[in-house]
Amino acid sequence: MKRLHPIVLLLPAALSSLACTGVIDSFVAELPRGDVTLTDLRGDGCGQWSGSAVVPRHLRSWQLRIEDQSGYLHTFEVPRNTHKITIRGQSVANHQVALTPLLGNSATATIQIPASTALARLEPSKRPPPFGDVPPQTVVVVADCPADSLRVSVSLSDIPLTTSELDQQFQATFQVPVGIFEGSYPIQLTVHGSKGPLNTRFDKLVIGPPCVDLDKDGVQACDGDCNDADPTVHPGQTEVQGDGIDNNCDGINGLDEDGDGAESTAAGGTDCDDANPWVYGGQVSPPDADSDGAYPWTKLDWNCDGQVTQAPGAFDCDDQNPAVPTEEHPDPNGIDDDCDGIVDENTIAYDDDGDGQTEQEGDCNDADATVLPGATELPDCKDNNCNGDVDADLERPERDDRYEPNDAKAYTLAGAVKKRQFLGIDTGYKPTHVRLDLVSRDRRDIEQFSVWAHDGNVDSWHVSIRAVSIGDGQRYDVVIEGVGDSLRGRLDGPGSVVTYSGSSGHDDTGTYVISIRGTQGNLDYCPVGVQISSG
Repeated sequence: MKRLHPIVLLLPAALSSLACTGVIDSFVAELPRGDVTLTDLRGDGCGQWSGSAVVPRHLRSWQLRIEDQSGYLHTFEVPRNTHKITIRGQSVANHQVALTPLLGNSATATIQIPASTALARLEPSKRPPPFGDVPPQTVVVVADCPADSLRVSVSLSDIPLTTSELDQQFQATFQVPVGIFEGSYPIQLTVHGSKGPLNTRFDKLVIGPPCVDLDKDGVQACDGDCNDADPTVHPGQTEVQGDGIDNNCDGINGLDEDGDGAESTAAGGTDCDDANPWVYGGQVSPPDADSDGAYPWTKLDWNCDGQVTQAPGAFDCDDQNPAVPTEEHPDPNGIDDDCDGIVDENTIAYDDDGDGQTEQEGDCNDADATVLPGATELPDCKDNNCNGDVDADLERPERDDRYEPNDAKAYTLAGAVKKRQFLGIDTGYKPTHVRLDLVSRDRRDIEQFSVWAHDGNVDSWHVSIRAVSIGDGQRYDVVIEGVGDSLRGRLDGPGSVVTYSGSSGHDDTGTYVISIRGTQGNLDYCPVGVQISSG
C-alpha cells in the first residue's frame, strides 16, 4: 500500500452526559486531491463510539488508523474505489483519540466525542459508622451504560477491598476491614467497562466514634455528641455566643458563627452581623466572591462602619459563578442567568402559559393554558390533550359570535374617545383595549371592527390586533385601513400581532377599520380570541 501523509484529527474524550445515540459532530478536511469527511460520529455514553469516513472515489487506496493514548490501535484498510466505510472504537476517560487517514497533505481539527459518563460515589450514611462494627457500605454508579456491563472496584487508603458487579439499581456493596479506627479515609472508586477502566474518582469514608454515652446526657457519641465527657455539650443544646465552646456540636464554637473569619462583637471581635458571612469589620472593598462586578446584596453595612450603603453594581443571585448575571441562556440550563427570579424563561423547560406543564414535559402548545397532556378535549379546533387529534369525536356548535353580521358594516368598538382640550392642553383621552371572542363560520366569514385613534403630539398612536387564542394550524389575514393608508398582516399563532403606527409629522387622528378573515386550517365554526387596542 502506498503510504501518504496523514491527516490527524485530535478528538478529546468528553465527560459530559450525552444521550446514548446522540450525534457528536462531523468534520470535513479540505485537501488538494479532494475532501475527506468524518460524519455521523456517535457515542453510546459508555465509551463506545462509531461513525463513517467518506473519501473521493478516485483515490487508489487509503488507510484509517485510530489510536488512543493507552496505545490501543484500530486500523481500517479500504479497498480501491471504496467510497464510504464504518469506523468504530472505544474512548477511555481523559484520553485523546487520533483519526489518521493516510492521504494527501495533513490537516488538524478537534471534535468532541464522549468517553464514559460512568461515575461512582459512596452512598452517605445517616451517621458515620462506628469503628469496630462498620456495616457494609454502598457504592452508587451513575452511568448511561447497562448495569450488566459495568463493575466497580474499591480501595481504602491504597488497600484493594473488592471488585463487584453492579445490580440493576447500579449499586454494589463492600465490607470495611475490622479494626479501622475513628477518622476520615480516602476511598478510590473505579468503574470498569467490558474493555477496561472507564473512570476513577476519590470519595471519603468517615468512621465515627463508638456508640457510648459516657457523660450520661442522653446523646451517644456516635449520634453526634462532640464532647462525651461534658454533659452540657451535645446536639440540641443552646449555643452561647462568645464562650469559645461548641455547645450544640454544629462545628462552630460561638466565636465566629458565620465562618467569615471575623469573631462576633459579642465575643469581642469586629463582626457586627455574625449570621451574615458578607458582613464583618475591616473589609476594604465591597464583598464580591466571584469578582464579576455584581453583588449579592442591594443595601448593606458590609464593613460594620455603621453606614448602610448601596451595592455599586448589578444584583448577583449567584456570587460563586462569574458568568451570572448575564442574558438568559436560550437553551435550558437550570440557571437564573439574568437574576430576575425566573429560571429558563422562554425555553422548552419553562411553563410559559402557566398550566403546570412545559414543552419539555410534553405540552404541545405552551402558549395556551387549555392545551396540555391529560387535558379535557374541547370543540375549539385545538388538540387540547396533545394526543395528535384535533376535536376528536366532538362536534363544534354552529353558533355565531355576538358581533355578527358585521361582514359589510364594521362593528364599532367602545372605549376610545376624542381628546378634549382645556387651554390648549389635551385632557380626558382613554384608549381602546378590548378582548374579543370570535367565531369563524368558514373562509368567507369576514369580521370587521372600527376603532378611533388619536395622533399624539409625538406620533405615539397605534392600532393593533393580537391573537390571544387560536386554533391549531389556523391563519387569519388582517387588514387595517385608516387615514389615507392601509396595512396588511397575519395572525398565525398565540401572541402574533399586527400593529399599524402613524407617520411622523402627519396628523393620523381618525377612525380605523380592522378586517379579520380566516385563510388556512379547518375554520368551520372555530373560535379565535383577539385583543384590539388603539391609542
